[in-house]
Amino acid sequence: MNGILLLLGVVKGSVSELTLQEWGYLVGIVFTLLRGIMIWRDNRNEQRRRTEIFERYVSQLAQQGVRQAWKKLRHLESRPPSETPKE
Repeated sequence: MNGILLLLGVVKGSVSELTLQEWGYLVGIVFTLLRGIMIWRDNRNEQRRRTEIFERYVSQLAQQGVRQAWKKLRHLESRPPSETPKE
């Protein structure tokens, strides 16, 4: 308990002596960390969404037959990403 109180006292003493420039630097670090976390979560959600779409597409193709599904997947791999899929 005394260690926690000592640590809080050191933090309080250090924080109260910060200059305006140091406060700006700390606020910038906090915003940068929050932005990084938000980007990471967005990328993770986007990847999950893409995986779900791909799994759904593969399951539909699997019902049509393995040979036709393989052919369709090879076609999707070979086309550029900007092309729209032709059904």
